[in-house]
Amino acid sequence: MYVLSFTDCASRYCTVYYLKSRTEVYEKLKEYIVWVKTLSNISDVTIAYSIEIIQADKAAEYESKEWHKMAQHMCRQRYPNKMCKPNFA
Repeated sequence: MYVLSFTDCASRYCTVYYLKSRTEVYEKLKEYIVWVKTLSNISDVTIAYSIEIIQADKAAEYESKEWHKMAQHMCRQRYPNKMCKPNFA
């Protein structure tokens, strides 16, 4: 069993997913992104929820094409006029 966690740096709120396999990481990231977008839709209009930084180790599950494609997409949404290269710490 594996554990994947996402932590909101502002509130320190942590969301934890339990995985049977490392290959589930990408799917859980997509689930988490949908959940964050849902927060934006139901919350106070003055509060904007968005994912700005993803930090990950350089393990194989973070090196897949799907993962990099998602990171590129998120980066382009935030910086539309810059060339984005995913860089995970």
